[in-house]
Amino acid sequence: MSITVVIATFNRHAQLSRLLNRLSAQRVRPDRVVVVDDCSDTPVRLEKAHYPFDVSLMRLESNSGPAAARDAGCRMASSTYLTFIDDDDEPEDHWISDFLAAASGRPAVVFCALADAEGRRYEPDWVRQRAGRYMAGTFMLRADVYKAVGGYQATLRFGENGDLGQRVERWLQEVGETSRHTGRTGIRYHRSADGLSHDHRAVALAARRQFDCEAAGQHPRSAVLLRHARIAAYASGRSGDAPLFLWAARQLVQIRRYGWAGLVYLVTVLVRCPIWYLARRFR
Repeated sequence: MSITVVIATFNRHAQLSRLLNRLSAQRVRPDRVVVVDDCSDTPVRLEKAHYPFDVSLMRLESNSGPAAARDAGCRMASSTYLTFIDDDDEPEDHWISDFLAAASGRPAVVFCALADAEGRRYEPDWVRQRAGRYMAGTFMLRADVYKAVGGYQATLRFGENGDLGQRVERWLQEVGETSRHTGRTGIRYHRSADGLSHDHRAVALAARRQFDCEAAGQHPRSAVLLRHARIAAYASGRSGDAPLFLWAARQLVQIRRYGWAGLVYLVTVLVRCPIWYLARRFR
C-alpha cells in the first residue's frame, strides 16, 4: 500500500520548507511527495537529495488556484492513496502512519481530526457536515476513487474541498464503499494572514464570482448556486459588508425551495449574518 502527498504552494517558501521537514520526520514516510508551484513570483527550488522520500516538483504556467494545482499533482501520482496538505499546515509525526494503519481492507477514504496551531481540536461549523470533512490534510483518498469522481474541479478558486467531498460522498452511497477515521488529530491548521479563508470579504467576493459563473450556465443546478450564495451570505455577514450580504440574501430568497426545512434554513442564515454585521460595526 503506497501513498502520495500532494502539496500546492504559492509564495510560501519558508512554510513549504517547514512542511517538507515535517514530512521527513514522519514515523512512516510517504512513498512520494509532489510539490506543485502555482506560479509563485519566485519559482520554488528544491534540493531533492535533502529529503528521505521521492519528491517531484512541477510549476504551473499561470496561477490557477489550489484545485487546479492539486489536480495537476495527482496526474503525477501512481500510488494506491492520495492525500493533500496546504503548504502552511503542520502534520503530526503520526499523520501518515495513522492513515495507513486505518487503511487495512482498502477503504475508499480515511479521515483524521484537525487541530489549531496550539494543538487544540478544531472543528469549524462546516466540518460537522459530511462533505465538510474534506479539508486538505484531513483525508486520504484512494486513487481510483479520485479518478472515478472526476477529481478536483480545476475551475474552482475556493470551496474545492467541499465540492470534491460532495461527489465522493455521493459515490460512496451509490457504490456502497466505506470510510474510516484514524481516531485522533493528524494535522495542525494554521490560519495565514494571506490566506483566502482569513479574509471573509475575499471569500464573499469569490463566492459571488463563482455564483455568477455558474448562473451563466456552467453549473445551472440550484443546489450548486445555493451553496455559493450561502457562503457569500455567511462571509459577508462576518466581514460586515452590507451590500454583499444583501445581494447574497436576495439570491437565497430566490433560489431556496420552501417547505418547513427550507424556511428554517433561510431564517437561520438571514438572522445570524446581521448579528455578525452589527457586532463588527459597533464593537
